[in-house]
Amino acid sequence: MVRFGHCVVDLAARTVSVGGRERHLEPQAFDVLSYLIGHRSRVVRKEELLDEVWGDQFVSESALTTRIKEIRQALDDDGVRQAVVRSSRGVGYRFVAPVDGVDAVVVDRDPRLIGRDADIETVIRLLDRAPLVSLVGPGGVGKTTLAEAVGRRVAERRDRGVVTVSLASIELPASVPYVVRAAASVRDATNDAELIAQLAALDVVLVIDNCEHVLEAVAHLVSALVEANGRVRVLATSRERLGVRGEQVCPVAPLAVEDARRLLLARAEAADPGFAWEPGSEAEVARLLAALDRLPLAIEMAAPHLPTIGAAGLADLLADRVDLLRSADPTASERHRTLDALVAWSEKLLDDEQQAVLTALTAFAGPVTAADVAAIAQRDAAGVAVGPLAALVSKSLAVTEGDGGQVGYRLLETVKARAAHRRTADLTAAHAHYTVAELVEADRRLRTPDESASVRRIGALAAEIRSAHVWARANDVELAGEATAALLSYGHERQCLEPVAWAQDLLDDPAVGDRARLAACAALAADASNAGRYDDAAQLGREAVVSDDARVATSALDTLASVGLYVGDFEAAREHGRTLIEVGVAGCDPVAWSQGVLADVLADVYAGRPDAARAALHDHPCPSAIERLMNPTGAAWQAYLRGELSSHEGAITGAVEEYDEAIRLGRLVGSHFVVGVATVSRLAATARRIVDDSTLEAFVPVLEQFRISDSYTHGVTALRTLVPVLVRLGHDEPATVLLGATSSPRVRPAYGAERQRLLDAHESVIQRAGDELAASWFAKGVARDPAWAISHAIGEIEALAGSSHDRATFAGAALRGR
Repeated sequence: MVRFGHCVVDLAARTVSVGGRERHLEPQAFDVLSYLIGHRSRVVRKEELLDEVWGDQFVSESALTTRIKEIRQALDDDGVRQAVVRSSRGVGYRFVAPVDGVDAVVVDRDPRLIGRDADIETVIRLLDRAPLVSLVGPGGVGKTTLAEAVGRRVAERRDRGVVTVSLASIELPASVPYVVRAAASVRDATNDAELIAQLAALDVVLVIDNCEHVLEAVAHLVSALVEANGRVRVLATSRERLGVRGEQVCPVAPLAVEDARRLLLARAEAADPGFAWEPGSEAEVARLLAALDRLPLAIEMAAPHLPTIGAAGLADLLADRVDLLRSADPTASERHRTLDALVAWSEKLLDDEQQAVLTALTAFAGPVTAADVAAIAQRDAAGVAVGPLAALVSKSLAVTEGDGGQVGYRLLETVKARAAHRRTADLTAAHAHYTVAELVEADRRLRTPDESASVRRIGALAAEIRSAHVWARANDVELAGEATAALLSYGHERQCLEPVAWAQDLLDDPAVGDRARLAACAALAADASNAGRYDDAAQLGREAVVSDDARVATSALDTLASVGLYVGDFEAAREHGRTLIEVGVAGCDPVAWSQGVLADVLADVYAGRPDAARAALHDHPCPSAIERLMNPTGAAWQAYLRGELSSHEGAITGAVEEYDEAIRLGRLVGSHFVVGVATVSRLAATARRIVDDSTLEAFVPVLEQFRISDSYTHGVTALRTLVPVLVRLGHDEPATVLLGATSSPRVRPAYGAERQRLLDAHESVIQRAGDELAASWFAKGVARDPAWAISHAIGEIEALAGSSHDRATFAGAALRGR
């Protein structure tokens, strides 16, 4: 039962009442409300809500927007006040109403927080007055647990709640900004300066966990955040202070004696519900706690053995092991020697199978499946899951992670650090080769109907791929090139920036061989094409196209064909497109075939020859072998192609249906590129029939997505589609400024029907505002670049829409049917 204000939500009975009277709420709307309440400490992303409530069923974001409106109406809320459900532009929604009463939310008293109440209150007070609070203490003292507890307590005070960034699996300091950006959903930050500006403006507590091994990179980022003097508050956990101006250090000490005793008893009872202290055992328990240094992690690891060994026996074993380690490493601190001893003793109790699996786990950066562990351990996956892995979890050496899907396993970071002696050079190499092999297999499956599973697999392997890349750059540069080649299709369709940085690193290395260099050229060519650097894209593409790696050559051909379409060289686009078709047929590759047909047909469409385009499409029936392998992304591009052809033929209804299909298929597998491109074309098509405020608002999420990925080529197309919409709505100044920005020498020239629509829009402005005023607006835009223009457009739309419209409709309008 959740109570807030005059509202009561009975989660069990699935009822909502306001002022004692029950209000009707549709089942899906209730599911959305329930999920938001259950995750009220943070902003829930739109994609997450769609997945959790609708599952595999395709619905547009407008369905979610509708449910949010229903919730607000039922709870006497609205899109202006947003007192119950608050919209976070471009991200999602958050339940923000303060709950009342002891039965408002069931609070699970975590035994790990025994003895930490005063610490929690102290940290909360410090966060109220300091921009940065660092929880500093030894490994195993409970810094992460304390930070999590503080986060839960302060979440309701912040618009964006709490964002947690775990750096435990990060090896490269350069990866820190990418991980922070992803965790914080700062979707429109394309460089460090923009990341800082966006983060600083958020009303959020940013928890950065496990900073010590990338301390300088974290300190650099956090220092900039503090200097920005924004609303964000940072809570860091580290074994040493960050050394940033304005930092408030909060030491985290071991538990007090009585609190340590309570935790030991609670954990022993969890292992054996019948456990109780033996009469007269106080002295032995005190000796055991002293041996454990009253560290929560050490207590957690020791407690399960208490019912079988007893306090005295456990203390004796630990004392013996500490003496041994003390002579071996006299420089280690007392607390570290305690954990070293406990981990070493725990390892000694493992059987051979458990030892092998523990060793395998040390190789992995993040949570992985039992099959991954089994592959490195050279064991049977099913046996590993129910046997050794289960044992490691029960002995508090490993933990499980998962949200109802596939279970992931990882070592506790403190345990992993102390078991690092098991991670041999051969094991690290085996991990890198295994990870890249899994990535290559996932890339192959991207080109099949099983694309969705492949996308999930690559996402789950992200930490391992980073780790493998670090090892490969230092030890096997050709393996790094293989990883780059395997990420070409995934990274391009999902607009990932990190693999592009890796590719640049490869290209800058004179020791890199031709195969890896050409893979890097292909990745950078695609990025340059998206960014509107067409000369660079063409040069890099021509280098990469000679590769004997079909993935690399296909990517390069796709880039060269795209550049032809962007700059109006339709013969080049057609030539490269037809080569792609041949490559696709020869290799049974639906991606190559789809992109080839797309380029060949669009060359005629954009040249103003729809009849020739229709004939070309007819000349390219999908071969049966490729049809059987067609993946959702390939099918999405084919739907987009049919939509473009129908739109240029004037069949707007049919075009919109095809664009919707492209968007649906792209969303199923997270292909942001085709979704964004199809959405812009859909907006252009519908704007020919009807233009209203929802049409204007629908551009925001599309522009944001293109800005995230530096995809200025398609961002410019979106802006040129937006200009006539603004003019038709009477917003002449922003329209003309954007027209100037998209007409500057920095961007490709418009041609064909697009150029004519822009000329017509400009003429309308001149007739209303006059030559002089229109020229001044145009000149303001010409002086700017596409990045500025996209940001300016987003700001103008929000300013125009904010006074009279629910800001939550921005995202849903892009896919709303007419």
